[in-house]
Amino acid sequence: MPRDGAGFSGGAAITDGAEAPSGADSRPRPRRHAAQDRKRDAGLLNHDRHLPARVADLLARYVQAHPDVGDIPFLRRLTKGSGGNATEPLPASPYDRYEETEPMIVVGESRAGYGLCLGRGGWLVSVPCVLQGEEVVARVYWNGKDGVSLGDLVEVRRVSPRRVEPTCKHFDLCNGCSFQHISYEEELKAKHDGLCDVFSARARVRAMFGDKDLSVDQVVPSPMPYGFRTKLSPHFTKTFAGQEFKGLGFNERGRSRKVVDIENCPVATDAVNRLLDDARRSMAGVSDQPRGAGTLLLRHTLVPATREGRLQLIESLGSGDVRIRAGKGKLALPALLAKLKQSRQATSSLQRDDSFPSEFVDEPAAEVTVTPLARRLGLDPDGEPWPQKWPPEGWTNAAVSTRSAVVTDVVNGQLFRGDANLFFQSNGSALGLLAHHVRTQLRGLAAQRYGCDTLVDAYCGTGLFSLQCAADFARVVGVEVDGAAIRWARRNAADNGVRNARFVVGDAADMLDRRALGLPDAAAGELAVVVDPSERGCGRAFLAQLLRLSPKVFVYVSCNPASQAADLDMLAAMAQAGLPPPPTATSGAGSLSPPAPERARRSLSQPQPQQHLYVGGKKLGVAGDELSLVASVESPAYEMDRLGLPVIPVKGYRIESVRPFDMFPHTAKLEVVVTLVRDD
Repeated sequence: MPRDGAGFSGGAAITDGAEAPSGADSRPRPRRHAAQDRKRDAGLLNHDRHLPARVADLLARYVQAHPDVGDIPFLRRLTKGSGGNATEPLPASPYDRYEETEPMIVVGESRAGYGLCLGRGGWLVSVPCVLQGEEVVARVYWNGKDGVSLGDLVEVRRVSPRRVEPTCKHFDLCNGCSFQHISYEEELKAKHDGLCDVFSARARVRAMFGDKDLSVDQVVPSPMPYGFRTKLSPHFTKTFAGQEFKGLGFNERGRSRKVVDIENCPVATDAVNRLLDDARRSMAGVSDQPRGAGTLLLRHTLVPATREGRLQLIESLGSGDVRIRAGKGKLALPALLAKLKQSRQATSSLQRDDSFPSEFVDEPAAEVTVTPLARRLGLDPDGEPWPQKWPPEGWTNAAVSTRSAVVTDVVNGQLFRGDANLFFQSNGSALGLLAHHVRTQLRGLAAQRYGCDTLVDAYCGTGLFSLQCAADFARVVGVEVDGAAIRWARRNAADNGVRNARFVVGDAADMLDRRALGLPDAAAGELAVVVDPSERGCGRAFLAQLLRLSPKVFVYVSCNPASQAADLDMLAAMAQAGLPPPPTATSGAGSLSPPAPERARRSLSQPQPQQHLYVGGKKLGVAGDELSLVASVESPAYEMDRLGLPVIPVKGYRIESVRPFDMFPHTAKLEVVVTLVRDD
């Protein structure tokens, strides 16, 4: 773990029962930005990140086993927060800022790779990159008000047998990774235990497992623990004219204003690292002009190995999908390319089956044969069993640094393209495994067992799950609020020859309705829903519409187990309490939300005496004979009862399976696929 010898300036030192090296640099860290201090002081501490799960039980067991520990102020704070009798204020931290602690024992580990150390007077110090049972020395850089401080690791005095040498020499400083100090097998076990803690902490989520207790599959490892990441966003700090370039890299642990200069990132692909090195070289040296702080975007892209394949890919970027006509007519390709370079609007017209512009053909054709771009590039989703190898044979690696550049990826024999600044999973080696599992769940449960013929892909992005699962359903509808992503989803469908997928622009919370999606009514057949939201989760409005839509199978993909568990807990609570009635014709039929505030007024034949009214999940204010939109929130059942509004019962869901995927090796993140089935 030490870098450039022992000492604080080059990383934490590791000794075994020895004194700190005399050459250790004892200079304090630069002061953190004042705004960051105020923010952290106001919000106290992020317990999910810095403290172990069930920390109170852990500390209580430790105190019971070690009676000489005495009082722990953090436990006293918990007692106050739970209605206890403790009234005296907590003592201040015994450590000054930038003070080096005495040797401390690590009593527990958090899900994010932080160790909880028992310090002076029972005060707790959260330190990164340490393991339970180790004896460590830290330097405190922040003192909390709840009995916990944050510190940097200075030295490991007693080393755990679980500790391994990090692959990256910047691991002790860089905030990018959390788990390079343990083996990959240990990391997967820690992530599985953390996921179980997240789900078991919520009683309603535990109840959704039914008689299967808390059944969580083991974490599926990444095929490439290193060299997998297809996207990097390195930062650089502000420099003045005549000042030496300070470096390009990632934030230092605990200090968002300081950047660690990174020469090579082991988790990134070779192509991305080459581009990172080129960027560092171009920015190095003394600049004669001031340069503001900023962030670069480096994206990996796949390129056909053959010249012919590269030309076809380039032509398709200029023309949408180059379609080949058989029969008497011939394709005037130069005229087509020239026309489409002048107007990109023609690209969308080429996505429809019958929309090939007649002016691009010299004479009428007797028959039309469409050859998808993916097939012309040698890709075939049925060519070999899923998950298929990544990168596929016949493709080479490259990287781009322009946000408007088009990047290409291949997942299980399907071609996916999009702008570099659009979201796409950043672990190409594990993405095929994830997509294969989602398809297996939807095909086995939704399509085969329950006869679902329609799949709705909310938060569909550029169409990953829609296109991977399209062959198993009669129709697929993707919903995404980003118009640019929807345009690429449509092009990706055409590139892969998928004809039963339709993509619409809109907020998933508003569009999750059969009429809004243009789907037949419920009597026409069951449907399934797959979602992959941002790390914030789905939210109350979306979950309410999901319960109204009532799909038979619901597959929830998330990169944040905490928000995923919160959503599942909310889903169960709303199913138990019931929902307000859906919007009526007078409040906007066919729309899942009332009109905008300036259009959200309607006359009431019988004015309501209540001050507020809940209709269709929206809070309306009553003023005379008019209703005005107050807020877009779902009404609690007790609130609807108080207002005399009916509560519509809805069906809940049970958890069929939970399978985590390690899409982000060496970080605290985990991609989790939860499959739910409606309780009938």
